Amino acid sequence: MTFQSTNGQGNLPANVSSLSALLYESYQRYVDLLAGGAVRDVDVGGVFHASAVGHPCQRYVAYHVQGFPPLWPLDVNDRFTEGRLHDAILKEVFNQSKLPVLPAKSITRTYTAEEGTTQHAVVLTGCPDVVIDGACLLAGQDDWHQGAPIPVELKAVADSRFTWMQTKQAYTLQATPWWPRWVMQVQCYAALLQAPLGVLVVKNKESGELWQQVVPAMAAQQWQVLIERLGGIMAAIGQGKALQGHPKTSQLCRECPYQYACHSGLEGC
Repeated sequence: MTFQSTNGQGNLPANVSSLSALLYESYQRYVDLLAGGAVRDVDVGGVFHASAVGHPCQRYVAYHVQGFPPLWPLDVNDRFTEGRLHDAILKEVFNQSKLPVLPAKSITRTYTAEEGTTQHAVVLTGCPDVVIDGACLLAGQDDWHQGAPIPVELKAVADSRFTWMQTKQAYTLQATPWWPRWVMQVQCYAALLQAPLGVLVVKNKESGELWQQVVPAMAAQQWQVLIERLGGIMAAIGQGKALQGHPKTSQLCRECPYQYACHSGLEGC
């Protein structure tokens, strides 16, 4: 591979012209290490995160709980990076407001899933973007929940999605791959904080307009179904059983950060 100089001085030196090839080789070597399980985040392994448990693909959740590092496609990673900037701005807005904002911190609880006569420990953790002490704004009115910490999750989306979301009914949103995951993330925070509800605040990246959705805490039966699902994933990993995935041609699969492991046929997932 040869690169032409932009200053008219001829070709670049060989060691520079091969830089792209070297970077690609290093990248591919890292991907191979990931696929082989040589790189793991041991601090993450064995713990389910609230932001991941609502993902519709069991394999995604399995790789996440095993501590596989996510390798996001560049366009998806760019969206996340931009979204974090908007989140930081929104957090500051909350901190400067008159609402009683508590310091946000990570919370971890252990639950029990039962499979026949076998029990599996399900460790769940999460850190809400914002926690409000005893009060939150609901539909323009003050609705007080004295003493209950209310988790608030912040999201930022493009103008087209923001407009689309506001015009759709709940059942339509529920059919998307991302809305149920956001809702379950807030419900997990509510469960970890033992709160009666949570709030999802969505920001329009272009206009700065905000849209909020109150998310009731998950009913006890629903919560147990979730814990059983997570326990089943842990059991499948321990037994080396294959978990159901999604078609490789689906958008969910194309944007998945665990393609390198999933497509390699790694055992246990």
